[in-house]
Amino acid sequence: MASNEEILPGPGTAPILRLTLECPTKISRDSEEKYLKFNVTYEGTSDTNAEDAPPITFHKYGVMGEEKLSLYQLRNGEWTECLTEQDEYGGCSGFALLDAPPLLVKVGEDEQFLSLGRGESVVVHQRTIPKKFPEDAKPGDRFRVGLRGAHVEWWNWGGRQSHANTEVYLPCWRVGRVVNPPTPDYDSILCPETKNDGRLKMVLHVSDPVEFTLA
Repeated sequence: MASNEEILPGPGTAPILRLTLECPTKISRDSEEKYLKFNVTYEGTSDTNAEDAPPITFHKYGVMGEEKLSLYQLRNGEWTECLTEQDEYGGCSGFALLDAPPLLVKVGEDEQFLSLGRGESVVVHQRTIPKKFPEDAKPGDRFRVGLRGAHVEWWNWGGRQSHANTEVYLPCWRVGRVVNPPTPDYDSILCPETKNDGRLKMVLHVSDPVEFTLA
């Protein structure tokens, strides 16, 4: 009998992932601990026969959500968005060697790619809470951290072993979209979703924001 690794769904089927944020209920304003965790669970496929869902391998960049992370404070009974580092610096908090050539990597070996079987979960990223708390914030104030959206621009059926010889190009700074083969730019309304070797856009559910109290 063929294993799930060998039985691939039809062209009209896509994997379903769920992205969940996790953090402690109390966080110190001055803490440098990477409290915020990005957990991803492979729930199955868009096909009703989800029990036969094969393993998948995906590029984790899109679910790290750095540029779409928002911090909210409860003020007068309403959640108000706070200024984050990305807002203050225009989404840029570092530098990149833009003139260097892309890097050729093996999907089955590179740490930027993860593999999951149906029902499995993995922590894809950890970071500090966005640190631009309002100046008048005090211990006991309630905050939320949430994602405005996320997507996976490169994925394929099969686990890490299946992709031992699969090669793609990443930008020279490594943490960015796959540049070759071409992948969809989901932030552009003009981008066709027929890239990624013709595979459908992955279904990615983003859970509700997580709440904590300033200690």
